[in-house]
Amino acid sequence: MKTYILILFFLFLLGCIGQQEPTDDQPEISQLELGKPTVISVGIGKSYQTSNGEFLIETGEIKDSRCEAENCVWDGELAVPLVIYPIKNPDKGGSAVELGLTSRPQTKKFQTMFILLGINPQEKTATILVQKDVFSSGETGWFYNDPYVGSYNEWTYSPFSPEEEVITEWLLNEHNVEIEDYESMQVLEKTCLGPACPRGDRILVKVKRGDFSKMDELGWIALPE
Repeated sequence: MKTYILILFFLFLLGCIGQQEPTDDQPEISQLELGKPTVISVGIGKSYQTSNGEFLIETGEIKDSRCEAENCVWDGELAVPLVIYPIKNPDKGGSAVELGLTSRPQTKKFQTMFILLGINPQEKTATILVQKDVFSSGETGWFYNDPYVGSYNEWTYSPFSPEEEVITEWLLNEHNVEIEDYESMQVLEKTCLGPACPRGDRILVKVKRGDFSKMDELGWIALPE
């Protein structure tokens, strides 16, 4: 009889433990719906899993670099740091990114777009859109890259050669990707001066369908048709 009572007591304790709320060491993970803009709370300890179960996203504190002086070199911006973990490919590890409303509002990781649509610093929230990057259905397709000011670009800058030539040779010699066409355009009028800041221009290259996956792995973004 005593043994029976002890068993019931231990079963009761196990049930209580299983119903405990998440602690600070094990924060609750909310869901972020894929393909739909979602307002999320941001800050240390805030974690979100995409509705398709592919990614775990951890957020950091909002960064505010906005300049209130009259003569600013750069107006500054609001930004939010993220760490993106591919749940189904844990060997790839987490990828740390910082999305800024002005300089770099989107990034591509694991053939998925992570887009910052807005930040509310007072409420400590951000509006995020996570969606799959869709390739062109044609035999060729355009991919684009927004290069950095400093040496964070994949290709090596040369003051003696046009950048089109440098990128063409880099893709062909290192990745066996042949460019069909090349364009560049200005997308930002004013940006910051640090090495991790965007230059303000956008580089577009057209490649054959067989090279779409290579461009995706290199972090270039497919241009919608």
